[in-house]
Amino acid sequence: MKTDEFNKIVEEMIDACRKTLIKKQGEYNLDEDRLSFFKEGNELTKLTPERTLYMFMYKHVKSLADMVASEKKYPKALWIEKIQDNMNYLLLLRALLEDDDMFEEKK
Repeated sequence: MKTDEFNKIVEEMIDACRKTLIKKQGEYNLDEDRLSFFKEGNELTKLTPERTLYMFMYKHVKSLADMVASEKKYPKALWIEKIQDNMNYLLLLRALLEDDDMFEEKK
């Protein structure tokens, strides 16, 4: 694959992720905290917000893993949906780690 084709895919996926995350914000977050769904979810799961997010994300990881392992062909739209779901959860995890100050400082 040529670089320009690859770059086009990257831009399309990032744009799709951005649009979905903005759209879903109104569905899942009714207050100002964009990550409240996972912070409040830990009351139900008794896990940290990061682990709560991962539990929600796992079904998307498993679904994609199953598709890859099957070596079957699937519709392009389904592949893109599964990849985007995982990308969105990874972006949310990055934000949650930042918000909860979970990065170790360099010494």
